[in-house]
Amino acid sequence: MENSIYKQFVKPGSQALLILALYGFAILILKILDLFEFKQFLSKYCWLFGTALLLFYIVLNSLYSFIAIDKLAYFRNSIFAYVGCLIVVVGLNSLISGKTVFEVETYSWILFVFSFVFIVFLTIINLLRKIVEMAINQNKKIEDEN
Repeated sequence: MENSIYKQFVKPGSQALLILALYGFAILILKILDLFEFKQFLSKYCWLFGTALLLFYIVLNSLYSFIAIDKLAYFRNSIFAYVGCLIVVVGLNSLISGKTVFEVETYSWILFVFSFVFIVFLTIINLLRKIVEMAINQNKKIEDEN
């Protein structure tokens, strides 16, 4: 069970690679639609798919952080992986659409809010884990006294 896919997927780097693979797949589908429909789907929707997948990473990573064994390393790697995904998505979207993140003002604010929310989620989850650990320790002390 130590080398299972589930154990490997708990790592933030694996989650980031999944997000980037899904992003690449979405870009490929949009490019194929551009070739058949001639409606410029790729330049219109690349920012939408990028931010949606970053939100998916935040939710997925926050859920998996509950079962992480080494909390400090997990949170550190989560933040580095998120920043890496953010740089890749913003860089590719800038190349594809021809607009920087500051020219697409709505998405720049969304990315800022997502980044802030990600840090808040990690903080809340860390506090919840500490509260649960304290409750378990307190329960053990009460059982030992009886």
